[in-house]
Amino acid sequence: TRSVILSVAAAFFNPLATLIAMVASVIYRIIIGGDGAIAGVLSIMTATGIGMLWRVLRRKYMKKNVFLEFLIVGFIVHVVVVLCQFALPWEKAMIVIPEILLPYLTLYPLVGAILGIALKNQIDRLEASDKIRQSELLLKASLESPSNLIMCSLDKNYNHLTFNEMHVHFMKHEFGSDVALQTNFLENLNNEEYFQNFKSKFELVLQKHPITMIYECQKIEGIKYVEVSINPIVDEHDKVIGLTLFGQDISEKRRREEEILHISYHDFLTNLYNRRYFSESIESLKNMDLPVTFVIADINGLKLTNDAFGHYFGDELIILVSKTFQKFFRKEDIICRSGGDEFIIAMKNSSKQDAVNIIEKIKNSLGATVFHGISISVSFGVATMTEINKDVETMKLAEVEMYRN
Repeated sequence: TRSVILSVAAAFFNPLATLIAMVASVIYRIIIGGDGAIAGVLSIMTATGIGMLWRVLRRKYMKKNVFLEFLIVGFIVHVVVVLCQFALPWEKAMIVIPEILLPYLTLYPLVGAILGIALKNQIDRLEASDKIRQSELLLKASLESPSNLIMCSLDKNYNHLTFNEMHVHFMKHEFGSDVALQTNFLENLNNEEYFQNFKSKFELVLQKHPITMIYECQKIEGIKYVEVSINPIVDEHDKVIGLTLFGQDISEKRRREEEILHISYHDFLTNLYNRRYFSESIESLKNMDLPVTFVIADINGLKLTNDAFGHYFGDELIILVSKTFQKFFRKEDIICRSGGDEFIIAMKNSSKQDAVNIIEKIKNSLGATVFHGISISVSFGVATMTEINKDVETMKLAEVEMYRN
């Protein structure tokens, strides 16, 4: 029994603990004394040594049939233990060895194998449980660490499997729903339009078509836009078993992009459209926009104003004129500051007379305005395009008319 326990313990437990157990057993056997003291000490030390050697070797040469492995090692241990009995006085050894030979070489190896299997199964369960706990902690840490990342995983019926606190917060404040394990994501939306929208996307993802979309928040404070990535969860057999949602708050990124886009398409002084925006808009004109009337306007005497009063007053004059244009031209008209004192306006679905009527209102308004003791004068030229891709020629006609005025 002692040899079985020591050899198996040496194979599974910490080497230091095994050595302590061996030393304690050796001391105890010496204290007992008698003719069998030497044989007993040798049995303890060899059984422990074989167990420790087995611990090292089985890492490199792991057998598929674990029970047979334990049985063979148990047999070797007890063969050595039997040989240790030759340390007894000869007459006594000749009596003891025949008596113990059969059980030591049959029953004890079997008991050792059974004990080894039991210990191995228990250790495997403990290690598996520990790995699961570590995986759960790692998963939880991964889910919770990005403060602006919304994460959840769903089964094929769209029930929640895992989620982080940000997801709970988002669903509560955006949809007014409480998320829990096995609650249905679509039902948590509390909105038929969103229900159908997400359902159609989930169905595509379950067919192995990942989706990335921008969700515009309606209720939650502090978050305007969320970039949502939806991906399938695939098992080792390449079968889709669910899906994951990763949502990232991109409100600030989107705000910066919109700010950059605004700057690239607007005049910094007047906040009117710039020539780049105007050119791209004209290129996208269609037959349904015809007729398109172009108005070209030029502030008279801007250079004199700059020379007499300084560029600050000149900028004030430009801003005043631009605000007057915004006041009288229609909302759908494209008003552009194309240069220092020049403006271009494109009026879709309008005639030359429509433009002339607006220009008259602008002239009257500016004529009634006194700017630092001087009157404001703006020259206008008007021409109407009735065919697509005639914008350059039409704007030249408007420019010619403007210079005549």
